[in-house]
Parts: sequence; structure tokens; C-alpha cells
Amino acid sequence: MKIGVWLNGNWKPEKGGSYSYYNRLIHGFDTYNFDDKIEIVFVKEGDSPTSLNRPCISLDNTNRTKVSFVERILTKIPLIQDRFLHRINERQKRDRQNLYLQTLKNAEIELLYYPIQHTYIQPLLSFPFIATNWDMGHRSTWAFPEVASENNFNHREWFYNNVLPRALMVICESEAGRDELIRYTHLNPDRLKVSRIFSGEASSVNVQKRRQYEILDSLKLKQHNFFYYPAQFWAHKNHYTLLLAFSRFLSDHTDCRLVFTGSDQGNERYIKSVCSDLGIEDKVVFAGFVSTETVFTLYQNAIALVMPTLMGPTNMPLLEAMELGCPVICSDFNGHREELADAALYVNPLDSQNICDAMEKAFNNRDEYARLIMAHNSECLFKFDLFLNSINKIFLEAVHLRNFWDM
Repeated sequence: MKIGVWLNGNWKPEKGGSYSYYNRLIHGFDTYNFDDKIEIVFVKEGDSPTSLNRPCISLDNTNRTKVSFVERILTKIPLIQDRFLHRINERQKRDRQNLYLQTLKNAEIELLYYPIQHTYIQPLLSFPFIATNWDMGHRSTWAFPEVASENNFNHREWFYNNVLPRALMVICESEAGRDELIRYTHLNPDRLKVSRIFSGEASSVNVQKRRQYEILDSLKLKQHNFFYYPAQFWAHKNHYTLLLAFSRFLSDHTDCRLVFTGSDQGNERYIKSVCSDLGIEDKVVFAGFVSTETVFTLYQNAIALVMPTLMGPTNMPLLEAMELGCPVICSDFNGHREELADAALYVNPLDSQNICDAMEKAFNNRDEYARLIMAHNSECLFKFDLFLNSINKIFLEAVHLRNFWDM
């Protein structure tokens, strides 16, 4: 059976870690040897080129709906224009749906897989599909602007109320993520499958020591003398409480630094003002959006990754740090414990003193915590090859269900 893996054309490097994750995922689908019952192709809107080995089906999103001369005139008359514009718009949607469905039928695709959360194609909601869920942050955490603003909240709610209930299956990134979906939705638990997330591209590159030292020098950093937090500047990333903790930590370790990488999502200016208010602006490095080799270097040379995020249930940087032997300080979430077991320092992300104490432990015992996390790396279930193996099994189950009916 042909399964179409959806390509997200608007997934850009500025998405940060999720872009790195997506790139690795698509490459995996392009090269993995799936079961003989499964044939993978890619599907996308538009006609942009791809550099993939497997076939890619393009859905023509050009508006081909014909509008008559009379209809054009009627849409100019104020009293009736809304009615006719709506009629034309509905016809356009119907034409687009028919064209997409016919294209999939001609390509003999019988099932779609959307590998990115909140991805769906409106004309194809009636076509059998497998969806992905990473988090339910708009319900599981506080009402931060990025999840509670009207557009974002409504978009998320629409996804959970109108898209996931239509999915043949929903793939969750962890057991904790599956539990979260069960808690906050009325979806049939039998539909919710677990295929654990994996690390991004940073843990799969190799940067020579000489180049690492050049990168550290350019950022005015010393080896094992800084903490690292890779996160876009959203409110839920909780840079604020981390700064309070780091300010306390500096009272005994004046030479240490805290490094932030990630693109601004509207909160960076405020976080910089907090640094200024605390009088630590010369101790905090705002490196911005950086290359993969820089991310690798920062993991390799940090005292620890410190991630007091307020949104889970899991997070990818923990896995990157683990694979690169970097100690981890992170929020005490069920998902984080599922990822790292006893190999991390867990903190209350709202308690700056608790975070400071964990930073002190990591600073004084870095080698011990590095050994701990490297030992866990060999038994961790959040691995790329295990992800692909589990996806293969889930697809086989979906193929069996899909054979129950014909289109």
C-alpha cells in the first residue's frame, strides 16, 4: 500500500530545533527500508523541487475555478456581493478538493501521514490520514501569549476538535504525551500510538576540536565555564526564572556565563531588560540563531544544558545533550523522566533557588553527571532507529485497517 508522507513547504530553519528534527525525519523516511507491504512516497502542495530519492507527488494548488462574467458583475453589487463571493469560494474549495483527491487516486495513494503537529490539508480531511501530536501546551501549561492569544488558541482547539477525531491514528512522541492526549481529549485510546521522538541534527555532526575552540573564542567563552539554553524566545521557555537563578549562582561564581541561542519570538527584548535590571548583562550571551556546528560545540563544552521550560511533556534538546555527553538540568516533567530516567538533575521550573542549587551541583560535579548521562545514552529508548522501527509497525497496523474499505 502506498502511504504519502506530507512535506511541509513552510518549515524553515528559523523554526529552530523542530526544523532540525523535521529534516532528520524526512531523510529517514527517504532512506529507511520499510516492510514490503508499505510503499512510501512524498506528497506536497505546489511544484517546488525536492532532492529526495523517493517519488514526490505534487498537488496543483493553482485556482482553476471558472468564474463567469455575470458572477464577476454580481460580486461588485454591495447588497448581494457577499452571497456570491461565498458561493464562488465554496465552489473553489470543492474544485480544489476534487482535484486533490483525484491526484491521490491517480497516484494510487491510500493513506497520508502528517509528520508535523497541527498539520492538515483542509480539502483532504475526508481522506484517510495519520496525524502527529507533540504537546497540548494550550491546555497543559499556563496561558502564555503564544498559546492563549485568540488566533493561536482557536487554531489549536480546531485541530483537536476537528482534525484529530478524523485521524485513523495519532502518533504521540512519548507515553507521557499519549497520557496527556487521553487526559485532555475524548479520543479513543486505541487510536493513540507511541513513536518516541529523537534528537535533531546537532548530535549527528562532528566538529573538530580546533574548530570548537574557534567558536568558543568568537563567543568569548571558556570550556566548562558556561551553562547553555537553546530555546526560542517564547514566554513558556521561562528564560526569566533561569536568569533569577543564574543571578544567585553568580554570587559565588563570577566568571561563569549563561548562553542563550534561538530566534526571537517577541520576548527577547524583555529578557534582555531583565538581565539589565539584575545587573548581569555582561554575563549572559545572546548568540541568536546559530549554526548546527555551533550548537554541537556549545553542548560539548557547557557545564550543563539547563532547560526550565514550562511546556512538555518532552523536549528534544535533552536528547541532543545526552548523545553529546552534556549534563542536563531540566523541568521535572513525567516526559522528561521518561527520556532521561535518573540521569538528569530535575528542578521545579518556577523555583529559582531550586534551579540555582542544581546549577551548583552540576558545576561542582560535572564529570560525575556527564558519566551518568552517557551511561543512560546506551539504554535510552528515544533513538532515531527505534523511532523508524516503531513507525514501520504502526504503518503496518494502519495498512491492515485501511484494507477494510475502498475509496
